[in-house]
Amino acid sequence: MAAFISKYKNYLLFSALLVLIYFPIFLHLTSLPIRMWDESIMGTNAVEMGANHNFIVTYCLGSPDMMNCKPPLMIWCIVLFSKIFGFSELSLRLPSALAALGLCIYLFFLLKQKTGGPVFGFFTVLVLVTCQGYIRNHVTRTGEYDSLLVLFSTISSLLGVLNNHQTQL
Repeated sequence: MAAFISKYKNYLLFSALLVLIYFPIFLHLTSLPIRMWDESIMGTNAVEMGANHNFIVTYCLGSPDMMNCKPPLMIWCIVLFSKIFGFSELSLRLPSALAALGLCIYLFFLLKQKTGGPVFGFFTVLVLVTCQGYIRNHVTRTGEYDSLLVLFSTISSLLGVLNNHQTQL
């Protein structure tokens, strides 16, 4: 048994991590109603984009949305999941939850590579998903831009730091 555990330690630890991060990121993702401000506007933009097939300009109440001038990647993801699952809380919030999952997987494997073992990455991801500021309002469990922003800004920052560190050596 000890030989099995030592041989598959990385796989077992990663599997345990996936099970543990399921609960804060995905469990009861649809239990709250769609929130009034940003999340409802994102949903309105996605519904109108799916209806008018204009995938560049976001619309709100039939006219171009001048309040929400961000790039439409998140809206595209919501439209895609709305086509798959129908428009609901799940299709609105799933892109944010998947971005959080992607960040957790990236951090786990990056830290596993940089430290030579999976334990530091395991605990780093557990600390991340237990931070209420990251999990609760406006980030991973709502249909807003923040989770994709955190994913891309963290990856690009870490790549920049790691590339800069390698060139200085």
